Amino acid sequence: MGKNKVKHEGWRLSAAERRNYYLGSFAEYMGGTVMTTFYSIYLMFQGVDLTKIAVLLLIVKCIDAVDDVVFGFLLDKIHLQDSRLFKKLAGDGKYISWYRCFFWLFPLATIIFFCMPTGLPEAVKMVWFFVGYLLYDLTYTIVSTPRQAMIMTLTDNLDERGVLLQNNVVWTTIGGVVLGIGWPFLISEYVGFSVTSVAVVSMIIMFVMMIPLAMKGKEHNTSIKNVDDLKEEKYTFKDMINCVKTNKYIAILLFSMIATAITSTGSAIGNFIAYYRFNNSMVLTFPTIIAMIPALLIMGNLNKIIQKIGKRKAMILCMLLNGTCNVILFFVPGSALAVCVTIMSVTYLFSVMKRTINSFVIPDTIEYTKYKTGKDCAGIFNALSTFVDKATASVSGSVGMFILGLSGWIAINATDFADLAAQNVQQPASALTMMWALNTLIPALGCFISMLTVMLYNLKESDVQLMADCNAGNITREECEAQLSRKY
Repeated sequence: MGKNKVKHEGWRLSAAERRNYYLGSFAEYMGGTVMTTFYSIYLMFQGVDLTKIAVLLLIVKCIDAVDDVVFGFLLDKIHLQDSRLFKKLAGDGKYISWYRCFFWLFPLATIIFFCMPTGLPEAVKMVWFFVGYLLYDLTYTIVSTPRQAMIMTLTDNLDERGVLLQNNVVWTTIGGVVLGIGWPFLISEYVGFSVTSVAVVSMIIMFVMMIPLAMKGKEHNTSIKNVDDLKEEKYTFKDMINCVKTNKYIAILLFSMIATAITSTGSAIGNFIAYYRFNNSMVLTFPTIIAMIPALLIMGNLNKIIQKIGKRKAMILCMLLNGTCNVILFFVPGSALAVCVTIMSVTYLFSVMKRTINSFVIPDTIEYTKYKTGKDCAGIFNALSTFVDKATASVSGSVGMFILGLSGWIAINATDFADLAAQNVQQPASALTMMWALNTLIPALGCFISMLTVMLYNLKESDVQLMADCNAGNITREECEAQLSRKY
C-alpha cells in the first residue's frame, strides 16, 4: 500500500485517509465559523434594525428544524450509490456519497449571503438575509450531517475513532485560533478589509480543502452485524422516531449543548464588546492566543484523560468551572484588562474541552441505539446535532441582538471598525452594561444548567465498547449481554 499503509493494528484507515478527513472537517468548521463570526457584525454594519433581524432568525430556525429532521431521515434511508441519477458521481460508500455529491453547495450559499449590496432598501436587505441564511442553513446540514455521520462508518475500532475525534479537535483548535485572530484583525480598525471580501476568500479556501475528502474518502464499516439483514435494510419514518425515543442519552447531551450554546449571547457581538469596553476590537482575541498552548496540550491527551476520569465527570467539571469564572468576570472592571483577559482565557479553555468531549459522546449514544434497535441512525442523530449547533449559534446571536436593540443601542452604518472609529459613534451606558452581561452572566447561567443536565447521563464507556464490538460482529449479542455492567 506504500504511503497509505495502515500502521496501527486493528485500525482501518490509512494516514492519507485520516488526513483527508481532518481537512474536510476543518473546512466545514471554517464555513460554520465564518458565519457565526461575521453575520451579526455584517448586519450591524449594514444598519438594519436588530430586533427585526432577531425575529427573522427565529423564523429561519423554525423552518430549519423541519428540514434538518427530514434530511437526517433521508440520509439514513437513501443510498445515493444505488440511485440512477447520482450513481456515477456518488461512487461507493454510505455517507461519503452524499458529501461527494453536494459538498460544493455549502461554500456557494455562504458566499451568496455575504454579497448583499450595501445600497439596497432595508426591506430588500431583510429578504436577502432571510433567503441567504435559509440557503446557508440547508447546505450546512447537507454537508455537515454526512461528514459527522461517517465517523461511524469510517472505522469500527473505538481507539481509532477516538484518535480521529481527538486529532480533529486539535487541528480545528489550532485553526480556530488562527482564524479567531486573523479574521477580526483583517476587519479591524488597523487593516480595514470589508467583511464581504474576507468571507468570500475564506469560502474559496474552504471549497479547495473539501475536495480531498470528497474525491478520496472511503468508508470501512457500513453495515451492522448480529441483526436480521431485512431488519437493517428496512428503515421507515416510524423506525426513525423509535430510534430517537430509544436514545435518552442523546437527548441529555443535546439539551446540555443547547443550554450552553443558546446562552452564548456575547459571541456574535464580541468585536463590538471589545471595541466599546476595551477601546480595541481585537482584545477578545488575546484569551484565544493565551489559551492556545494549554488547550493543545489538553486536546492532545484528552482521549487518555477521559479514559481515566470518565466523560461525564469531565463535562460536569468543565461546566462548573466555566460558569464560576464567568460570574466572577462580570464584576471585573474594564480597566483591569489583564485580569479580564486571564479569566476569559480560562473560560475559553473549559469551553473547548466541553465541546470536544461532546464529540466523543455522540458516537457512544449512536452505538447504544444501533445495539438497541438494529438500525443505523447516525444520520438522524448527527442531523439533530447539526441543527442544535446552527440553531443555538443563530438564536443566541438573535437573542443577544434583540436584547441589545432594546437597551438603547444606536444603529451603525459602517463598512468595518476603521470606518466606525472615524465616525466615533458612541453608545449609551445602558447598552454598554447590557453587552457585558450578554458576555458573562447569561453564559454562566447556561453552564450551570448544562452541568445539572449532564448529571443525568449514565452510559458507561466500557459498555459502549461491548456494544460496538457486537454491532461490528466481533462478539455475539449473547456474549455482549453477559458482560454489560447492567441491563440497558
